[in-house]
Order: sequence, then C-alpha cells, then structure tokens
Amino acid sequence: MNVKLKVVQGKLKGKAGESAGLEVALSKSRFVIGTATDCNMRCPSSTISPHHCEITLRDGKVLLRDLDSDSGTYLNDERIDSERLIRAGDRLRVGRLEFEALIELPAPSKKADAVDDFVSDMLAQADEEERATRMAAPELRQFHLDANNTNPESAEPEDEDRLTALRKKLPEKKPPGKLPPKPSITAESSVSAAEQTLEKLLKPKPKRPSV
Repeated sequence: MNVKLKVVQGKLKGKAGESAGLEVALSKSRFVIGTATDCNMRCPSSTISPHHCEITLRDGKVLLRDLDSDSGTYLNDERIDSERLIRAGDRLRVGRLEFEALIELPAPSKKADAVDDFVSDMLAQADEEERATRMAAPELRQFHLDANNTNPESAEPEDEDRLTALRKKLPEKKPPGKLPPKPSITAESSVSAAEQTLEKLLKPKPKRPSV
C-alpha cells in the first residue's frame, strides 16, 4: 500500500513559502505529526501541539488518531475523538495545515498465478491421497514399489512365486469316487432264471367258469 499526504494549504518547517502541492510519503507504519523534533512531520505553528496526531498503517487500513491535541484533529471538517479510517481523497486538517490523503492499493495478483497455485494444490492433494491409500493397503504399496523397480531379471521369478502361492490357495482336487459294484451274473443264476421263465410259459392257464 502506497500512502501519501498532499499539502493543500499551509507550509512545512524548512520549506520556503507555501508547500501546497507537495506530497509527503508515509514510509513507516506509524507517522506522527507535530512540532516536536521526534515527529515524522514537523509543522511550525502555534496551533499545533508537540505530538498532535498520528496516522497508522495496520491490516491494510489507514487510521487517524488525535493525540490529545489542544486544537484538535479534523477529518473532512469533522473533529475526531477516536480512531478513524482514512480513505483516498479524504481531507485532514491539523492546525492551519490541510492535507489530502492519496492512497494507492496494491495491484491484484495475476489470474494466471492464482490458477497455477490452484493446480499445484490439486497435485499436492492427489499425491497425499495416493500416499494415504498405499499406507492403508500394504498390497498396493508393494505393487507401487514393484512398478518402480522394473528389473526384467527379477520379474520372472517373482511371477512364478505368485503363481505358486495362488496354486497353494486353490482347494485340492479329490480323486473320482468309485462306482458301486455291478451285480455278478453266474451260470447257475442264468439257468435258474431260464427254467422259471419256461415254467411260467408251459403252465396251463386256469379255465374261466361257464356262465
């Protein structure tokens, strides 16, 4: 923030004639106006107290406060009794001196810088999320380390180890069950069955009763 006091009426000590149009830059955060030798701005006037008033730059604001002066400090022709905010173009009156406040606010940052910062924040956030995921899932962290160490010689044994581990996890196949034994057919049983069949065929059928 660039703050200046432009002399509208009166003269400053050490300046010959009127000082109208002179611009005084406020280079410190606390700027005291008065007749004392330790003031930032010394004014040769009997209507101004040794330490008349002070201007403070704080939190991006320009503030005016009267230091118990005899004749008072005026902001836009109004005597102040407490700390007041100074805006660009305001008029300050101290004794017979009158100033205009010139305040230049800092230029806003470029939009491109803001966009770059936003992208950087997103990239940093994504990196943190990926790191948190790897810490929560050890198998993903191991995969990330393996991807970085892409050694062709060590890749094949590692794949074989993984296949072996997967095979161990698979349930073992049971041998096929035995079928129930087929009934054995002997010669004797075949002859007996044939005799029973012939006996049934040759056996006379019973006669039906006559009506």
